[in-house]
Amino acid sequence: MFYSTTDTIVIQPEKRRRIRNGGFLSLVRLPMALILGSVLFFGGNLNAPVKADIYSYVDKSGTVHLTNSPKKADRRYRRIIKEQKPKQTASLTKNAGNTTKSGLNRGRVSRVYTGKELNRAIKVVSMRYGLDESLVKAIIHVESRFNPNARSPAGAVGLMQLMPSTARMYGVYNLTDPIANIHAGSRHFRMLLNRFKGDVRLSLAAYNAGEYAVKKYGNKVPPYPETRNYVVKVLKAYQKYRVLAHRQSNASNRHS
Repeated sequence: MFYSTTDTIVIQPEKRRRIRNGGFLSLVRLPMALILGSVLFFGGNLNAPVKADIYSYVDKSGTVHLTNSPKKADRRYRRIIKEQKPKQTASLTKNAGNTTKSGLNRGRVSRVYTGKELNRAIKVVSMRYGLDESLVKAIIHVESRFNPNARSPAGAVGLMQLMPSTARMYGVYNLTDPIANIHAGSRHFRMLLNRFKGDVRLSLAAYNAGEYAVKKYGNKVPPYPETRNYVVKVLKAYQKYRVLAHRQSNASNRHS
C-alpha cells in the first residue's frame, strides 16, 4: 500500500512482500520500480537528472520510508539516490547570439570562460553594434575588472555592471552570464552613442550617471566627482587597450 505525506513516501509491509515475494528489503536493495517511482514522485523525469537526494529507512514493522528532506535529528535515514547536477552545455556561439529571456537562465554564471573566449565574444559583439572593441574592454575593465560576479552597492551586476532594469530592456535576466552581460551592456552603450551623436565622453557619462543626468546639465558631463572620474578612467584604459591592440596586430602581421 502506498500513501504520501508532504515530501515522504511510506510503503507498508504488504506492498514490500508482493514485490519481493515475502522477502524483506535492505536499504541498498530497493527494487528498481520503487526507485523510479520515488524519482517521479519527487518531481523527477526519467530523461532528466534527479533533482533531489532521496533517503530511506525501514522501521521495526518493516515499513519503508522514503523522503527527499529527512529531519536533521533523524539519523535513521540513509541516502539511496544522490542528486544529479545538470551538465553544463553552454557554448560561446549559442550564448553570444542569444540574449532573450528564454535563452538565458537566471542565477550565477553557468560556466567559466577563458580570456580567449571573452576576447572573441567582445570582438563579435563590438562588430555587431559598431563599437571599438578596445572601448568595450575599457568599460569592462573599469566597471568590474573582468569579474562576471561583480556587484555594486547600488545593485549593478556583472562585467559591464548593468542594473537589472536596464538589462531587462534588452531581454537579459542572468546578469552574471558574461556573454549576455556584454551583449546588453554594448547594446546599451550603442544606444547612448546614438542618443548623444557619437560623443564618447557624454555617452560614458550617461552610462555611469544616466542619460537624464547628462541632459539635465545641458548635454555636458555632470559635475559628479564619481562620474567625471569614471570618464577619465575609461578613456585612459581605452587608450591603453588601443595601443595593445595595435601591437598585437603588428605582431600578427609579422608572423603571417
